[in-house]
Amino acid sequence: LTQVFENFQNKPLDMENFDRLWVNTDEVRGQRKIINILKRRLKANAAGSMKILFAGHRGCGKSTELLRLEREIHDDFLILRFSVVRELDFLNLNYIELFITLMEKLFEFVTKQSKIKLQKKLLKNISDWTASKEIEEIKDKYMGIDVNAGASGEFSALTLFKFFIKFRASAKASSSIKETIKRNVEPKLSELISNCNLLIN
Repeated sequence: LTQVFENFQNKPLDMENFDRLWVNTDEVRGQRKIINILKRRLKANAAGSMKILFAGHRGCGKSTELLRLEREIHDDFLILRFSVVRELDFLNLNYIELFITLMEKLFEFVTKQSKIKLQKKLLKNISDWTASKEIEEIKDKYMGIDVNAGASGEFSALTLFKFFIKFRASAKASSSIKETIKRNVEPKLSELISNCNLLIN
């Protein structure tokens, strides 16, 4: 039994070891065609409004099935995958930090995709959000940065990516900073969520 625990990796499969370790359990789970159903639904969802929830106890295969789905659809979709557990303090998770992290990851993804060009209006909306008095107070007190537009006077995805990296880092620093961020961002959260959805679209 000790040897089993020494050799057991209590973590989801990743792309590197998927082919070597994955076992097809569709038949015993009663879901022989579930991946095909999900693929069809995703492809038919041109408006991008569909949400899919994978639920279950730890170790039941949620992450593995998501990885399997990703492998099946990667030719048809742009896929952004990140782990909240790895990125944030899961025992002290704040929903505002979740959206800040999501914006960081979205902008990081965009900066690596040369074919994606963001609308100037969207970049300006998000830039305006970062320049609001509530966010400026956080920048002045905790971030020590001045997010400036580029030479053309326009914000870029890279500039906003750097901003959200620093924003998230400052949110991790202490509980007092977390409280300030919660107090200042909460009134502006609906705007952030709206911009986040537009960025995803």
